Amino acid sequence: MDRMGSENHQTGDGDARSPRRLPWRHRGLAWSVAALSSAVALTVVTMIGASDIACTVDHWQANSHSVFARGGQASATCAAWPAAKRRIDATSALPAGWYWDAGSARVTLHDHAAAVDDALDRFGLHVAPTDPVGVKTAAHSYITAKRGELSALADRTFDYAVASTVMLTRVELNRACGLPDTAAGPA
Repeated sequence: MDRMGSENHQTGDGDARSPRRLPWRHRGLAWSVAALSSAVALTVVTMIGASDIACTVDHWQANSHSVFARGGQASATCAAWPAAKRRIDATSALPAGWYWDAGSARVTLHDHAAAVDDALDRFGLHVAPTDPVGVKTAAHSYITAKRGELSALADRTFDYAVASTVMLTRVELNRACGLPDTAAGPA
């Protein structure tokens, strides 16, 4: 008998004890503390990640030539590239529901190609002979690859290799201008 007068029903070794369980009134408190500490940990992790993103955004959103000068690439091409990239991204996506065999596919491709080609022409005008060789080469490579993509779409020969070439030349141009290595436009 234990000190309260009831028998202790232990099996096996005489010293085996069951784990101590919290009384019901304390379990709610334990769950609350666990949930609160999980929320705090998640908030701290999010804040650390967000501060990295915020620092990156502040650094890359400046539109002055000083950003490019710090990156070692103060050039007319690099100054024009962010705006050209936005214009190309805005016109590059084919309309939702577009399909090769649609009756209006030829007209859709023609309009699409004309808009992207115009954006490429405008960007090409900013590639200056005085720009660093790496920047000029990357810009011309991107323009050529993007025009190749338009041609492949019209010829129905567009495939992964064409898309990869455009993506890689875009990343090279971003790097040459000291911008983040994002290949795709805004989602």
